[in-house]
Amino acid sequence: MPASTYRELREGPSASAEAPCQGTAASPLGGGALTRKGNARTARGPATAPQSPRATARLGGHRRLPRLVRAAAVGWSSIREEPIWAGNPMSFISAIEPLNGGNYGSWREKVEMGLALLDLDLALIEACPIEPKDPVRGDKESEDDFNKRVLDHGPKRMKYDLDRAKWDSSNRKCLMVIKSSILEAIRGAIPQCDTASEYLKKVESQFTGSSKAYASTLIRKLVTTKYTGGGVRDHILRMSHMSSKLKSMEMELPEQFVIHLIFASLPKEFETFAVNYNAQPEKWAIEKMIAMCVQEEERIKGQSGDSVNYLSPTKKRNFRSFQSSKPQGKP
Repeated sequence: MPASTYRELREGPSASAEAPCQGTAASPLGGGALTRKGNARTARGPATAPQSPRATARLGGHRRLPRLVRAAAVGWSSIREEPIWAGNPMSFISAIEPLNGGNYGSWREKVEMGLALLDLDLALIEACPIEPKDPVRGDKESEDDFNKRVLDHGPKRMKYDLDRAKWDSSNRKCLMVIKSSILEAIRGAIPQCDTASEYLKKVESQFTGSSKAYASTLIRKLVTTKYTGGGVRDHILRMSHMSSKLKSMEMELPEQFVIHLIFASLPKEFETFAVNYNAQPEKWAIEKMIAMCVQEEERIKGQSGDSVNYLSPTKKRNFRSFQSSKPQGKP
């Protein structure tokens, strides 16, 4: 290869303007041979691409090409596309702590989230497809009408077969994932079921026997909890979260009742605020109550120098022990 042509391909068109020359070289893209005549560059005829990355590197032009074009010249193995899951899709499921009897709530939430992320929860969110009945010819039905009904039944049957195949696959995978995340000692005490949703109901029945005692504890906390500082927004959210737990136990509390419990838990600095709410006919939702209580707390802080000390109720001290007693033997 002439030295001028090599210099042109390596350094670009600017270097070729120094001295005119003639020469021919293969294009790095394989689109044809490059012919040099004077200061003009033209493509002449098809040409083969370099046989190896070294041949392309000798031409020096592939370093100036885009990444995808360089990959096409030197081989697509130089580009590796990472999948959505950087490893085994079951790695998320494997990281879930197995059901051991004391973590049913967190276990159920993580299993459902994992199945949803893996797009396997079709059998949990949808019922099993119902098989359409095959058309039967009536006594007084003509042959043309019957054939028309048979033709109309074909797409329905095809759709059912596809939906049922997807549902069966999802149900089988859900059962495998759920059972693999339960300790063997607990798994042996759970009856076998055909569907994943029924199996989860059986698991739930094993660990919700003490729901009444837990509901009593939640109701006691709702009634006795008092706000002692730390942010009224967090306080209201904690009480709202406790009341929402009662929904799964079929003991849902009305929203207005929860709001009055929250007002009762606020300190005396919010008494005027509570009186104003009771005097107006409008009823607030939890979201509006949070916003109004936060605004009221900021007003109280502004009046007290941006700091409020909420005192929790304490027991009265017994001052009898501090009374002076007369020494024995003295009047």
